[in-house]
Amino acid sequence: MANKDFKRLYIFSRALLIVLLTTSNVVFISNKMYIFAILISAGISLMWTLNVKDLAICCWKDRMAYIIGGIIGTTISLYSLDKLLN
Repeated sequence: MANKDFKRLYIFSRALLIVLLTTSNVVFISNKMYIFAILISAGISLMWTLNVKDLAICCWKDRMAYIIGGIIGTTISLYSLDKLLN
């Protein structure tokens, strides 16, 4: 019984962290805090690789590719939206 409770707490904690990071990223992006937004996007990407590790991403090279993709995606979005809105 305790093992199931720990597993649920672990799942809850991971979901909480993803939502916390995503919400923080929205705030950083909306306030043009680019460095923080890029760093937070790396954390979000890392959390997603841990969540889907059994399904698609099985090694650190794949995780790093996913994380860098998240960083570059955030960077492109920030640059494009900044140019579009200003």
